Amino acid sequence: MAQDKLEEERRSSELGDQLTSQEEVLELLGSNPLLEQLPRSSLMLIAKKVKQIVFGPGDYIAREGEQGEGLYIIMSGEAEVSFSTNAALGQALPILKKGDFFGYVVTVPVYYQIERVRDGYTFAARHVIARQKGQQIFILNASFQKPNEDGPEHQLPMPLAPNPDQVLSFEADFDKSVVDPRIHPNHRRALAIRLVQQLPLDVRLCNPRNRVHPKRMEPREKVWVRARGKLSDDQGLHRCVAAYASDFYFLLVGLRPHALLLGVHAIPLSLDHSLWFHKSFRADEWLLFTIESPRLSNARGLVFGHFYTQSGERQHSHGSFFSPETS
Repeated sequence: MAQDKLEEERRSSELGDQLTSQEEVLELLGSNPLLEQLPRSSLMLIAKKVKQIVFGPGDYIAREGEQGEGLYIIMSGEAEVSFSTNAALGQALPILKKGDFFGYVVTVPVYYQIERVRDGYTFAARHVIARQKGQQIFILNASFQKPNEDGPEHQLPMPLAPNPDQVLSFEADFDKSVVDPRIHPNHRRALAIRLVQQLPLDVRLCNPRNRVHPKRMEPREKVWVRARGKLSDDQGLHRCVAAYASDFYFLLVGLRPHALLLGVHAIPLSLDHSLWFHKSFRADEWLLFTIESPRLSNARGLVFGHFYTQSGERQHSHGSFFSPETS
């Protein structure tokens, strides 16, 4: 028993010698792209929760298929990533060094840096940069205005369109297409992915494409759309739903004149997206989304869209540059 106790004390002493100080932990956490945007006070709270573990040669942290205990950051030394026995031979084994991280993370946080560009009596402006893993992934320029119902008002009339209950739903169209063997398998796969995503919108296409024999069509479409379920009266929430809806099916209209199918010939990517909200509205009531693409050239396309209530009032408009990413 005495010998076992001495051995345990010896191991504890060796472990203490190898553990890094809290300052070293803070420095390493602050250089990690997942955490570098956090203030020092937050890093200190995280550092107190860090569990330092020493692994010797031949020890393993997690095997293939295991999640482990969470997120691991290499504090010192090196760790080898070994392939399973079924992996191809001859591949170089990755080596993780100080600062590298791996493991199970529920979500990768996004940090927003907000610049107050202008605060006027009627108008305000903000510039927002979003970062994830230390990389800039998104830029937003937003303008705000105090409500003002005074002054002249005009709009172009809403185009004619069938009622939403007279056209095929998004799910019905896609359900029918994903099991049709006449449709290209890559296109069916792309449609199936969208179905699995369980879109929180009720969408009705007024003029769906012929997916079996795709033909050249005018770059125009009308889509009825509304949120599923009842929303609160918060206009910020309704604008968020409208912004989400504005990116659905929008860019695909730019592919119509070329008979290109999603997942087969092209995967359109948004380059720049702009929205203008004209009046208050409800996103849980039917809105007619009219879309047209006036130009596509030099691997860049332009698309415009407008949202109307069923009574014919235009509520918001938007435009987008996109890349068709053709194969």
